[in-house]
Amino acid sequence: DNRSSMCFSLNEKLFNTFLLYIAEHFSKNVTVIHPSNSLSTDNVLPNILFYIKNHYKSVTLDDLATLFHYSTDHVSKLIKMKTGKNFVALRTEYRMEAAQNLLANTNLSIKKIGESVGYNKAEQFNKAYKKIFHITPSVYRAGTLQ
Repeated sequence: DNRSSMCFSLNEKLFNTFLLYIAEHFSKNVTVIHPSNSLSTDNVLPNILFYIKNHYKSVTLDDLATLFHYSTDHVSKLIKMKTGKNFVALRTEYRMEAAQNLLANTNLSIKKIGESVGYNKAEQFNKAYKKIFHITPSVYRAGTLQ
C-alpha cells in the first residue's frame, strides 16, 4: 500500500532527524552512524543541511563527510544538487544571516560578531559581508539604528 510506505518513510525521516538532534545537543563527541544501505540520499540530505545550519561557525566538508559516512566529494555534490550552492557558499549564507541578526539586534562589536559567526579576523568578516550585501557591516548597522 502506497500510503503505508509513505507513512513509514516519513516516520523513518522523523526518527533519523530526532536521533541527529539528540546526538548534537547532548554529546559533543558522538558520531551518528547511518548504515549506508539503509538511508537514501533523500533521507540524509535534510540532516546534512540541518547540521550545517546549526554548526555554520566551524563546520567543514570533512566534518560532514566523517559524520555522515560519505566522501567529501559526495557530500559536496549532494549539497550542490539540493541547494544550487556549493558548501562554502551555503555556510557563508548561514553565517551572514546570523551576522545581520546580531548587527541589528545587539551592541556587540563588529569584531565580536565576526568571531561569533566563524571569522577569525575582522577583515575577513568585513570582506565576506561586503561581497554578499555590497555594504560593510558598520554601514548596515548604522542604517538599522535610524
